[in-house]
Parts: sequence; C-alpha cells; structure tokens
Amino acid sequence: MADWPPLSVVVETSTWKVNGHIQLRDTLQALKQQTYPASRLEIIVVIPPEHRERWEQMVSDMPDVAVVDAPPGRSYYQLKMRGLARARGDIVAFLDADTWVVPDWVREMARPLLEDNRVGAVHGRHRFRISFLSRMWDAVWWPRAYRPEGPIDRLSGANNVAFRRAFLEQHFYDDPNPHRGVWERVMTARIRGSGRLIWLNPRAVFIHDYHPSLAYFVRLALARGYHLLASRLQSPRAGERFLTVVPWFAPWIVFPGLVVKDTWRILSLTPRLGLRRWELWKVPFYALAYLLIEPVVLAGMVLAAAARPAPRLP
Repeated sequence: MADWPPLSVVVETSTWKVNGHIQLRDTLQALKQQTYPASRLEIIVVIPPEHRERWEQMVSDMPDVAVVDAPPGRSYYQLKMRGLARARGDIVAFLDADTWVVPDWVREMARPLLEDNRVGAVHGRHRFRISFLSRMWDAVWWPRAYRPEGPIDRLSGANNVAFRRAFLEQHFYDDPNPHRGVWERVMTARIRGSGRLIWLNPRAVFIHDYHPSLAYFVRLALARGYHLLASRLQSPRAGERFLTVVPWFAPWIVFPGLVVKDTWRILSLTPRLGLRRWELWKVPFYALAYLLIEPVVLAGMVLAAAARPAPRLP
C-alpha cells in the first residue's frame, strides 16, 4: 500500500463546544499528526455563522486547512454535505469538532476500503473521554465498538466513519431533521442495497468529548429516548410499522426491552473497557446509575410520541 489514495477528512463544527475539553484545535492538530502521507490528506472544516468569529481567532495557525463557510440554519448532516461537495479525495472521512484521534486513525480508516472492494463504509472504535460514568455511556452508546475487526450490522452515526466518495455522491442521505437514527437507518439500507459491507476497525481509535455534569446526562438521556422513538416513527423497519399507528403506546412498548438491553450491555461490556480488577466494583454501580436515568429516556420517548414525526420515504 505504498500508493495511498487521496483522502479527505470533513470536520463539521456545529458540535464545537465553548467550554469543551476537546476543542477544534485539538481535532485539527491530531489530524496534522497523522501517519497518512500529508500530500494525500485533505482536511476540510465547515464553519457555520455562529462559529466564524471563533474560527477567525485560530485560522492563521491552520494555513493548510480548507475552509467551507456554511449558510445559517443548516442541520448537522447538511453541514457534512457542504464539506463533501468540497472534498477531492477518493475516500471521505467525517469527524465532529469535539473529537480526538490516534496518529494512525486516517491510515486505519482507509485500510479496509483498500483491502476489500466489498467494503463501503468503515467505522473506527468509539470511546467517550474518560471521566465520571463515561465507561457506562461507552457500553450503552457504542456496543459494536468492542467487537473484533470485521463486518457490523449497521452504521452508528456520521462521525468516526469513512466512505468511498463515489458511493457518497450517489447515495448520501441529506437528512434535514435532527433524528440521527433516521440517517443511520437510511444509509445502512443504501450500503446494503449496493452490495457493500459496513466494516469495524477497532484500531482506528476515536475519543469523543462530553460534559459529565448531571444536567448533561439528563439532556443526553432525553435526546436518546427522543431520537430512538422518532427514528422509528419516521422511518420504520419491517415489524415496526405498527408504532406509527399507535405512537402514544410506543414508548411503553419499546421501553421495557430497552431497559433489559441497556442493563445487559453495561454488565457484559463494561468489564472489557480497560477497567482494572479493583475497578470492577463499578460495573453494578453503572447498571444502577443507568436505571435511574432510564425514566428520563422514557420521557424523551413520550416527547417524540407527542411530536409524532411524519413518516417519509428515504
């Protein structure tokens, strides 16, 4: 693999936190330190109006970064589309502004796409930044990220993921709403429909920032419940269409299974996340802590049932 193909990394900045522990500068510095040949690597930053002033304060330190100005009011995925339109690489990878990656991240994201023509998308390994209860969230939010390298069943977001640009130009789903689960479902179906695989590469390590305050946990749990149900109401799979008929009953139908699934994930996956032996006492604590959060997830589902997103075709 001496001749690595041109690769573009699109960094959207709607996730650029004012007081985050991982800032956009950290993300870009991590990309500049990649082992991937610099002459073959293009870094693109998409700047919406609310972050232009902050970007102007650091742009002089980033002369090699391509900048795409976005109009106001664009969604998370529309910002990614702006970067995709500018990308020149044969492979396009996506990151958010509150992330950090290891030096081999780009190389490892590209490798499966070059080794097997059947692979259409590559996921790296997701991890939240180590902090209070972060390993609990790892087990719940990124369960597929702890499997060995190989094919996985679906996409888990447009972050820490790489695609063939030709595929994106034909199949990218520019989802205008905030329900990320809808984008994941549609893109998963389109990758499978094209006969390609979704590949997990655990060696492409990715750290995602978050604020470990109680208020943040509540917002995250509300968002999880809302998006979980809203994506099913708006883009139901086979066996889920009845939820669109009885949306007010849907939270009570989905919620019990979700509690069992989340508890099992924490008990089975958390011990694999680098805990030392004496730290294993945290595992039952994590499960209990998340059970206290689950009613907030249910509240998010109820809000989604009240909003009742209209079904739409992919």
